[in-house]
Amino acid sequence: STAVQKTGGFDTSAKDTAIRVTRQLPDGGTQVNEINLRAVGERGRFAEDIMLQPDDVVYVPELMF
Repeated sequence: STAVQKTGGFDTSAKDTAIRVTRQLPDGGTQVNEINLRAVGERGRFAEDIMLQPDDVVYVPELMF
């Protein structure tokens, strides 16, 4: 959540309950984590957050209206 705050926060169309973080593993594999940032921030479920690493790819989908 700190990385999001440093970039100015979410746009109003961001779906902050399904953020995807893709990480390349040393063995060449890929790890994908889905983060519910609303649960982390508003509900204090910090164990569900992850620390970003160099080269992580963060995808924030749009809300579907």
